[in-house]
Amino acid sequence: MQWALRVVMPAGFRSENLSLILPQLEENPTMLAERAKEWYEEALERGIERGIKRGIERGVEQGRAEERALLCRQAARKFDAGTAERLSGLLDRFTVPGQLGEVGDWIIECDTGADLLARAERMLQPSS
Repeated sequence: MQWALRVVMPAGFRSENLSLILPQLEENPTMLAERAKEWYEEALERGIERGIKRGIERGVEQGRAEERALLCRQAARKFDAGTAERLSGLLDRFTVPGQLGEVGDWIIECDTGADLLARAERMLQPSS
């Protein structure tokens, strides 16, 4: 019975105390099937939660990548390709929500690519 439990019980649930479960299972063999169903459902639930979390993280990163690409295209159109290329390297370091939106405002407000890049670099400097 212990061998069967070790094989059937998912690794994540082996922390359950087998010495407490085993006597109950020997008295009621159908309990093992019921517990196996519970373990399966719990593992499935955890898998779904992990999948959702990973999907959200990937979606957020994809959205940020698209936003960075858009800002670089706008900078290239308003200023030049060199400004857009340098801006691209800076944008990868922007991690605080709202910072990319602020860069979009700067593209409109700045008269030169140098001014845009200077603002971006200032934003990345640690505040003292």
